Amino acid sequence: MSSNSEFRFAGTSCSTSRARLTLLGVPATLLGLALSGCASTDSASAPGNSSSGLSTIITSRWTPPAFATRPVTGEPTAVLDACVNTANALGYSVSRLDGARGRISATRRQTALFDSAREDTLEVTVSVVAPGTSQVALVLRETIETGGTDRSAPTATASLVRDRPRYDIFFARLEEGLLVAANAR
Repeated sequence: MSSNSEFRFAGTSCSTSRARLTLLGVPATLLGLALSGCASTDSASAPGNSSSGLSTIITSRWTPPAFATRPVTGEPTAVLDACVNTANALGYSVSRLDGARGRISATRRQTALFDSAREDTLEVTVSVVAPGTSQVALVLRETIETGGTDRSAPTATASLVRDRPRYDIFFARLEEGLLVAANAR
């Protein structure tokens, strides 16, 4: 049998060398498409700028905003307790509480539309800044789930909340709770 034999499939004839070229061409084309890109007008990709545009986009998407971390007056244990009370008052259910590390995780599930739901996730980390002052780092995330139809699967989209008023509401309630706790002593 020669190295260039012919074969028939579904009424079409093709040589094995042509089939090998076609099979090699598909991965090469896919690799070329994956590695190619288009020029960006973003200043991050300008010549002489050392930061990468893609890494900036990824970092900004998953890094909490600066206003999500704030100092509060109080010892870490009292602040952590006030954070738990604040989360509960805002309708969250605390799912994880680690007092030794000063961390809280809580979730709140809401029905958004007829066939979809939204789940809000709250993560708090309390740390000591100075005696009598703690730092509260808050991360809010939301996941929106849409139900599938007969032809499509259900989907879920998760994202970091960057809406400042939602953070402000938490911190305002936290300050109120800390004030009430301090006055009760």
